[in-house]
Amino acid sequence: MKKIMISMILTSIAILLLAGCENIDLSKVSDEDLARISEKAIVCNDPYIRYASGCCLDHNDNKICDKDEKKEVKAIFTSVEEAIPEEIVEEGIGPDKFLPSTCTMPSGLVCLDHKADTSGITVVLQNAMGYDIKNINVWISGCGTARGVIALANGAKNTYKTSCSLTAGSQFVSTIDVSYTIVDTDLSHTKTGSISTKVERAETAEEVPGVEPIPAEEVIEELAERCIMPSGLACIGYKTTPTIFTVVIQNGMGYDIKVDSINLLNGGCVVLPNQILYNGEKMTYVLEDCNTGTVGSKFESDIRVVYTILDTLLSHVKIGNVRTKVEGVETAETQWSETQQATIDRFKEECEKGNTEACSKLKTLFGIEKMQP
Repeated sequence: MKKIMISMILTSIAILLLAGCENIDLSKVSDEDLARISEKAIVCNDPYIRYASGCCLDHNDNKICDKDEKKEVKAIFTSVEEAIPEEIVEEGIGPDKFLPSTCTMPSGLVCLDHKADTSGITVVLQNAMGYDIKNINVWISGCGTARGVIALANGAKNTYKTSCSLTAGSQFVSTIDVSYTIVDTDLSHTKTGSISTKVERAETAEEVPGVEPIPAEEVIEELAERCIMPSGLACIGYKTTPTIFTVVIQNGMGYDIKVDSINLLNGGCVVLPNQILYNGEKMTYVLEDCNTGTVGSKFESDIRVVYTILDTLLSHVKIGNVRTKVEGVETAETQWSETQQATIDRFKEECEKGNTEACSKLKTLFGIEKMQP
């Protein structure tokens, strides 16, 4: 840098000397002569290069001043449209094709996938709210109501399809409004998301069916079976036949309890175990003489568990819930639980003694034909 300054000072002195000569007219000195004078007087050391009447920085040694390179790059990307040749734009690769393809929903609902074609919009939504929802209505602004199941269990997903006419190659940008009702509370809510995607050509030329509601009878079919209990007790297994409800409960309270009673409220049946359920252990309970409906139907009921904490002798109540499909009675070859087998053996013994009621229960509850005395 010091050498550059010295060179510039010398050049200035030379020009002043020339200007000081009475017989020299600087206006008659050509640009070429001035360039030659500067070339001799100004020396630019690496990484600088000669530029005009001075020096400029050239870090990458491409003989272009770095400050000019930045301006050139900035000019290239000032406009996407200017950067794309007209012939490419005409072929359908214009600036709008660089817009991102997105489908987003607020927390609790997840847009797993989406697609737009000339026949409408398709989105795949998943319920991640932590509870079951029903009466689902998906409205995509600019296209209409989406057809799909109107009930989703927690964790379940489904595809929703709208029907509208769109232009292939265009960019579809809109909002997605999803209204639903929480099954456990019967309260309605709405969540609004967004979608932005390129419209593709429809895969087939077949007419897209119109928006049709799902029959109400199919709603419950979409709700997953479940058996849940409040914190401390876990329902780890269950089964329902028209007259018997079997449930496996595990004690996770941190202390031992005595299970006093288990009542299937909508089934009209109860069992009085009066048994100790130690902390961490599980036990199978069989409720008989229930009325849970016909085979193949859906059954839902609250489960009322009354228990006593052994350390304090205080009684407590926990309310759970079961939703399941009513199954047929088991065949004689089926492996029964210990409690069920004990009940079968007792009925068999009574039946062999001529107790017709015991014989009837064997057939009704367990599908076992009357024993021969």
